Amino acid sequence: MRRITACSLLLPCVLLFACGTGTAESSSGSAWADRSPTGHMALEYAKEFSVDYYGKDALITIAGKDQYLLVPEGETPPAGVDDSITILQQPLDNLYVAASSAMDLFDGIGALDSVHMTSTAETGWSLPNVQNAMENGTLEYAGKYSAPDYEAILSGGCELAVESTMIYHSPEIREKLETLGIPVLVEHSSYESHPLGRMEWIKLYGLLLGKTEAAESFFQAQSRKLDDICTGESTVGQQVTVICTTEKSFTNNVGCPSRSHCQNGYGRAWMSIFQSESLLESIQVFGV
Repeated sequence: MRRITACSLLLPCVLLFACGTGTAESSSGSAWADRSPTGHMALEYAKEFSVDYYGKDALITIAGKDQYLLVPEGETPPAGVDDSITILQQPLDNLYVAASSAMDLFDGIGALDSVHMTSTAETGWSLPNVQNAMENGTLEYAGKYSAPDYEAILSGGCELAVESTMIYHSPEIREKLETLGIPVLVEHSSYESHPLGRMEWIKLYGLLLGKTEAAESFFQAQSRKLDDICTGESTVGQQVTVICTTEKSFTNNVGCPSRSHCQNGYGRAWMSIFQSESLLESIQVFGV
């Protein structure tokens, strides 16, 4: 069992969402080898992560390799968990987010108060709530992903670092953070083949942060708005322009009867929907 504790300041940390078919049962006092899955998180589009429930605990698997066992507050981790599995003990209230695209989703579930540090300077943000948090000092710049301020992150009591796959280019950074007792979660939403798959990562963040209902509500609301646009039932009334970076057509990737043309990019189905400023802010289909 790889249980990471933050040196002199052990604080619980990050992201949450619970949904599935499992029944709740105590995890205290039971050996990991004796336990079996009791359910799983229902996902509609996302392929790059999965969640299996073991009673009250949740086993998170990212990109088929990194695994994390999320243990609720007040519960004891089971004995005998494999060393390759990182234990995350809730609550997770103090995050360093170096995956800038994930910040949209934390904002979407009203969880910016759990994000205390970021790898993007204030001038690099366009999200109003994030800008306000940095101006108010509740969110601080702690160095870019490739050159983090370890002292600030450690002294600030960080409980979880959320990194993008760019961290794979600097593996020594992840190793250093983990050596300091800070667990690292590398999010792979950019590898999702469907735009709503990328957005569905909000369910994982909701699970980690205890905001499962907010995450599900946000995801379903944005899905309905996208469906309305794709079926021509949107009531906003202005022309929709769709831009994506993929060799395939938007129709093939998303299933909408759109005549939009896509440019050859990274081979993934990212898109943004521009109709009016208010619609863009409300839909928040992330990508491009």
